[in-house]
Amino acid sequence: MIAFERVVDAFRAQGLNVKENGHGKASAQAPGHSGADLSVSITHIGDQVLVHSHSDPTDAVLDAVGLSMSDLFDTPKGSTYEYPDNRIVWRSPTKQFRQSGNTKGTSLYRADRLADADVVYMAEGEKDVHALESAGAVATCTAMGAGKAHLFDLTPLHGKKVHIVRDMDEPGRAHAAQVLELLTGKADATVWEPAAGKDAADHIAAGHGLDDFTPAAGFVVSPLVGILEKALDAARTMPESDVIAGLYRYLDEIGTTQESAPRLRKFDAIINDWWTWVDAPREAVRTIPTPWPELDDILAGGLHPGRSYLFAGRPGGGKSLALTNVAAYAAEKGHPGALFSVEMGTMEIASRILAAGGHAEYGQITSRQLNDFNRGRVAAYAHDVQDIPLWVSDQAPISIDQIRAQARTLKRTGGLDFVAVDYVQLLKAGDSRLPRERQIAEISWGLKTMAKELDIAVISACQLNRAPAKERRPPTIAELRESGALEQDSDVVILLHHNLVEGQPTGEVDLIVGKNRTGKLTQITLPFRGYQARIG
Repeated sequence: MIAFERVVDAFRAQGLNVKENGHGKASAQAPGHSGADLSVSITHIGDQVLVHSHSDPTDAVLDAVGLSMSDLFDTPKGSTYEYPDNRIVWRSPTKQFRQSGNTKGTSLYRADRLADADVVYMAEGEKDVHALESAGAVATCTAMGAGKAHLFDLTPLHGKKVHIVRDMDEPGRAHAAQVLELLTGKADATVWEPAAGKDAADHIAAGHGLDDFTPAAGFVVSPLVGILEKALDAARTMPESDVIAGLYRYLDEIGTTQESAPRLRKFDAIINDWWTWVDAPREAVRTIPTPWPELDDILAGGLHPGRSYLFAGRPGGGKSLALTNVAAYAAEKGHPGALFSVEMGTMEIASRILAAGGHAEYGQITSRQLNDFNRGRVAAYAHDVQDIPLWVSDQAPISIDQIRAQARTLKRTGGLDFVAVDYVQLLKAGDSRLPRERQIAEISWGLKTMAKELDIAVISACQLNRAPAKERRPPTIAELRESGALEQDSDVVILLHHNLVEGQPTGEVDLIVGKNRTGKLTQITLPFRGYQARIG
């Protein structure tokens, strides 16, 4: 409590009355006011002090007693916050920000303290968390400020009552709305505003308690969430024979909330829409081409929004390479998309894209020993594609909920035609306690529903079982690793297979269309140019 003692001593050195209230709290006389007028609140939080004047401006009071902002910290350098996954955040008295350690971690701040809490306060910054803790709350936040909640693991909040305390500015409002959306259906989340100041720290500094936060207006959760929660609670207590009837009752209730979007439509109205759809001009059709026209012909012109596509291969078979080729080519053709790679970092992704597009030696790129010929090829291609609408994430681990949240943001702010995910088995499940097969099924269903919800094509890579590789026979969709849900949820499954002649690769790869809701089951054979990180 170095800073707390420093601040209290500074007021006393000016002959001002100070009353210490215990637990790192004090009230002090403001300069120029009566000794009975203890209008300055002093609150110790972690390694710093909050000071709030109820009479004169706080900055003027601090100046009058000879204190600067750096004096409010135990060390003049500011505060250091350590996350459970070894992310270290440093904030200076002038609000400069720096981080080190595991900067790609996804852990919430204080995540290791949340397990036994029924109520958790979700603030925007670490200082707010410490302020809330000084008032007796269990609190947390994400790193890096507003707008980053989708990058973090919110599962420690699932099943809890979460009070989201927003900052009183537009980024704070957007951040609170994002957290609320991510927790909808998974926690009892509500948004609150401070009774004084800009944020939770200002609220506590002003002497307000946890009961003094006020409900925030304009944050609405769909009534469907409440209905579904009631249905699940009821199902847990119903006799098994009554569960189906009970669920139908709640489905009827859901139907009454959807008056603006009826679930039933007369077929003649659908026919009218169908003619509009089938006669749409070519430029209005959002089919996304792949790098391989032969495959586009099989897929009714290419990849279609609302559908889920799966590239599956054995380890080292080129599934990630195929996915990256598709993503880069689609973006080159003007289709905005996002590539989420759990397996590769951004430098490796960029290396593959530049090698494939520039027809350059991938080995020279990875060793960073480009000769003039290959450097020229890469430079020319890089110049052509530097502005393509492709967003890349190498965050690991990452969940399907986090991918969906980022995809929603891209769809809303700049448009989105596709999401590519490499690869399914490396994604983080919402509940790690489930059997692995159910985890993969949850991820698979999440990819499928994201495609339909956002009206985008979702392209994923998936690993096949290793054992059949020894047989050197073409794979089948039955070999999709760890879950039959992958086959069930995908609209198209493409299996990669390398033929061998006398034990040696032929330099070709078969793309076996093992499932195809838009056409026939067949295969195409393409050159496999791994030395240039491309197929075809």
